[in-house]
Amino acid sequence: MTLDITAISRIDICFAAIIALPSRRWFPFGRVGIPFSSVAVYGGNNGQAWGTQSTGLQRGADIVIATPGRLLSLMNIYDIDFSGVKYFILDEADRMLDMGFYDDIMAIVNKLPKDRQNILFSATMPTNIRRMAKAIMNNPVEIQIAISRPPESIQQQAIDIFEPQKTTYLKELLKERKLKKVIVFVGKKQRVKDLSRALRAINIDARAMHSDLEQKERDEVMLDFHKRNNADVTIATMPVPMEEASRFGIVVADEDGK
Repeated sequence: MTLDITAISRIDICFAAIIALPSRRWFPFGRVGIPFSSVAVYGGNNGQAWGTQSTGLQRGADIVIATPGRLLSLMNIYDIDFSGVKYFILDEADRMLDMGFYDDIMAIVNKLPKDRQNILFSATMPTNIRRMAKAIMNNPVEIQIAISRPPESIQQQAIDIFEPQKTTYLKELLKERKLKKVIVFVGKKQRVKDLSRALRAINIDARAMHSDLEQKERDEVMLDFHKRNNADVTIATMPVPMEEASRFGIVVADEDGK
């Protein structure tokens, strides 16, 4: 079974579909020529955004696009009518469970109509994903898609070094090869800040991308890096597809995130 978004747009009952995503970074929706209304619900913002989101939910729309935690918080406070929901879609389901959203997702499910279509997208199918699928789905059809691989033109290399050596090695790598368009992934925002400062100290134009930045500031970092060519290196915790990131030049992943 597939999600017919045109059908969603034509249902008169409020909230025909709920699409759950791990964080606002995954929110891809915009106007694409299909006449549906939507409400975006996510955390990590101020009180004004909370008010805008709660008002949007109370007024109603065709589709709710939400992170599970913020949606559940609003559902627990406000009287929101989800009796018309026909579709419940979980995108990046494995990522959401890794982030600890299992209980929130199940709490949302318990507030939805029983008669609905559930759709779950996941890059992997570990035990916890299968357990959730069994709990919320009725005789589901599993569709497996072939694993995508990066082009052969992309060179991949793993370097086994100790933690204290990482920053020094990265400095030498960037300086020696005079690399441009580099994205360095790390696991913690403090590591992002420390590493970007260390690179700037040796005159490498490095920009930091982490959760302490406002969305406008994040957009500026990416514009400087990708469009304006004002930055050579971006240090980030934000995940993007590795094969897409690789087209910028070189990608360095700090495996243990320390």
